Amino acid sequence: MPKTSQRIRIFDFPFASLLFDAYLESVREEQSGAAMDIVLDFYAFETNEPSRHYVIGSQPYEQVNGLYRPCRLRFTQAQWITRTGVFADLATFAETPADHEARRLMGALHAYTPTDGEFFYVSNASPEFMLFSLRAASYRLEERDEPSIPAQYLRRWAFTPPTPAGLLPHRPALYRRFAGDPVTIRLGKRAYRRRLFIGGVVMQGPERPVVDHVLNLCSEPNPWLTQGTPYPSDRFACKGEMALGMRLDDLREEAEWVVERLRAGRSILVHCYAGINRSATVCCAALILMEGLTAEQALARVRESRPGAQPDPYHWFLLLRLAEQQHGEQFALFPSAMESLAREDTHADTIPTIAAQNAHQIPAADDGATLADPEPDSALAG
Repeated sequence: MPKTSQRIRIFDFPFASLLFDAYLESVREEQSGAAMDIVLDFYAFETNEPSRHYVIGSQPYEQVNGLYRPCRLRFTQAQWITRTGVFADLATFAETPADHEARRLMGALHAYTPTDGEFFYVSNASPEFMLFSLRAASYRLEERDEPSIPAQYLRRWAFTPPTPAGLLPHRPALYRRFAGDPVTIRLGKRAYRRRLFIGGVVMQGPERPVVDHVLNLCSEPNPWLTQGTPYPSDRFACKGEMALGMRLDDLREEAEWVVERLRAGRSILVHCYAGINRSATVCCAALILMEGLTAEQALARVRESRPGAQPDPYHWFLLLRLAEQQHGEQFALFPSAMESLAREDTHADTIPTIAAQNAHQIPAADDGATLADPEPDSALAG
C-alpha cells in the first residue's frame, strides 16, 4: 500500500470470524532469525447445533452450544504498534484471570490508515481501554495438538458482518454541509437520498449542519454549540459501547425518535464520535422499524454510502433481535430456576472459563415457554 495515500483502506482478513467469541489463552513473542513473530494461542468457539433465544428481564440472550477448538495465529516479521491495559506487559497478561473480558476476543481488522500504515487490530470484550495492534509481513493459522473442549453458555453478542474490503470514501464538501454521509430511506414508493445522514463529531465544523434535527449519541459536545446547550429540535442521548452500550429498549426508543421525524418529512443527522458504531446501530434500527428490513439488509443500506459502518457485536445482536421481533418472532422466557441463579451473577458478560464451569452452563430449556417480561431490569440484563 503506498504510504502517500490519505485514504483509509480495509483489507479482507480471513480469520476475523474465527477470532469472534474466541478465548485468548496467551500472547507471546518468538524470535525467528533476525525478525520476531507475534503468536496468539486461542480457542475458537464453533457451534454444533442451532442456538436458542431467550428473554431475561426484558433483555434478549442466546444459548449457544459447541466446542472450543485450540488454534494458533502467527504473525511473521511482526512489530507492535499499540499495547494498552493488560496487554502493555505480556507477563502481566499471562497472570490475568481466566474470566477476564480481555481474554474474550471479538474479531480482528486488517487495515491501512495514513497515520499507522498497514496494521492488524485484534478486539476484545473488555469495557476498559485494553487493546493491541501490530504490523506484520504475513500471517498464518496453525493447529494445536490438544483436544477440543465442549461448552454451553448464554451470550448477548453476535458476529457483525465484516467491513467490506476497499478504500473508504471521503467527501469533504458533503461533510461541510451535512456533517455526514446520506443514507437512502424509502417511504412508500419513494426513495429519499438526503433526509437521513450518519456521521461523527470528528466530521463536524463550527457551523451547524443543514438538517432539521441532530441526534448526538456520544459524550462529546457538538462544536457549533456556543454554551453547550443543544438546539430545541435536537436530541442529546449519550450511549456507551460494547457491554456498556444500548439495551434493546434504549435502541428502540432512539430509532423511533428518528423514524417519527423522517416520516414527518424532516431531515436528521445521527452521529456518535466517529460515525462507525452507535450512529450506525441507530440508523440500522430506524430502517428496520420504518421499512421492515432485516438487520443484514439495513446494514447493507447504510454501507452503500458509509462502508465503514460497523455496529459492535453487542449492538449487532440487538439489531438481529429487533428485526426478528418486527417480523413477529417471539423468544422463550428463560427457565425460572436458572434465571434466579443468573440474577445472582452481577457480571452478565463474564466469559465461560475454558473448562466451562460457571453459571452460564444451563440445563435443557422449556420449549413451551413464551415471550414475557415479568420483572423490571435484572442484574444479568445490565
